[in-house]
Amino acid sequence: MVRLEYPQYQKAVDAYIKGQSTFFHKARRSIELSRKEKLLLDVRAKFRIADWHAALELLERFPSSEGIDFLSAECDFLMATAYFQMGQMEMASVYNLKSLDKYRQLNDRRGSFLSSYNLSSNYSRQGCLKLAEYYLSLALGLAETPSEKVLILRAQACECSKQSRFQEAIALLKRAMELRQDLSEGDFINLKTVAADIYFRAGMVDMAEELLNDVRLVQSNLEHIRAEFDWRLLNVLKSGQRLGVQPELLSSSDEYLLKWKIAKALEGGERKEAMIHWKSLMDLFPQTYKDHFETLRESDAKTIFMKYVAEMTKPKDLDRHVQRCQVKQGSLLEKLFAVLKSANGPLRKEEIIEHLWETAYLPEYDARFYKLVERLKSQTGLKIVVANRAYRLEYKSNA
Repeated sequence: MVRLEYPQYQKAVDAYIKGQSTFFHKARRSIELSRKEKLLLDVRAKFRIADWHAALELLERFPSSEGIDFLSAECDFLMATAYFQMGQMEMASVYNLKSLDKYRQLNDRRGSFLSSYNLSSNYSRQGCLKLAEYYLSLALGLAETPSEKVLILRAQACECSKQSRFQEAIALLKRAMELRQDLSEGDFINLKTVAADIYFRAGMVDMAEELLNDVRLVQSNLEHIRAEFDWRLLNVLKSGQRLGVQPELLSSSDEYLLKWKIAKALEGGERKEAMIHWKSLMDLFPQTYKDHFETLRESDAKTIFMKYVAEMTKPKDLDRHVQRCQVKQGSLLEKLFAVLKSANGPLRKEEIIEHLWETAYLPEYDARFYKLVERLKSQTGLKIVVANRAYRLEYKSNA
């Protein structure tokens, strides 16, 4: 077995996987390690603090070698992991394919399993479902340990969830949870993150929130970024509270940093800015997202992120509310109502003024605008919510 040729390196990796931080950091300083082994372990140390860019910089310094060797396969595998965590699925696929090819040539079952499994996940995220199914079948044939079997169950649960087969998905999760005693801390945390997504899609919101909170509090795991992001959006959806300040850890993920910028822009009524970031997200995931804040597949519209986007952009059926009111057709008042209604989310004051008076924004329009807003509120009984200089319509509870 090729891994036995690198005993000190493997001890350190095992400690990393089991979450034994003290032993891991001690093991990676061993004088028995080669330069290449130390570099790869330093990369995993960067993974622990979610510093993916620094990890990639280290991997780019990995010494090249002739032929196929185990450490070069490990380098490609870690490259793929870093790109995956940064949301760059195409690059993750490229390096997982490289690592799979090398592990196969080395007859390394464990590496072949992990690369196959990760390829299934990469292709699933890109919408290439047949490829995802193919590589998952490869992984299934290679799975031997309880933790590997849990990964397969987790992937199968995800696929059931995407097809809205939630009872099957939850049954698979329960089977996976029964193997808890055989899992490392990292594997169990990963399972919780996936379970949270599935429970949310199934409408079990409190369960999803509980699991996300568990994961986000364990800051040394690779799922911390996703859990923190989803937990914050879920709290907004449940309680109506604001997003607050961007968590610093999101800066290390291209995917979640973009999603945060979209969420904040929509919250602040910056629709043009939100659309710019949305275009970037579409470029990053061309098989998942499309124009107008929509997804290509119906199942992807059920995530916490997309539920938040839908809530912030959903059309408001307010016409019946105004039909009872005496608002002169063609007036600025009617125009203000039409602008706010069609916005499908908060709009900045400056943008509304430009719509109403069909000119570039000037501060002298502010007073007229404020009076117009008050007139609309008093004559229609509508509630106009203002947050961060952004305006949106809402029914009054007694209307």
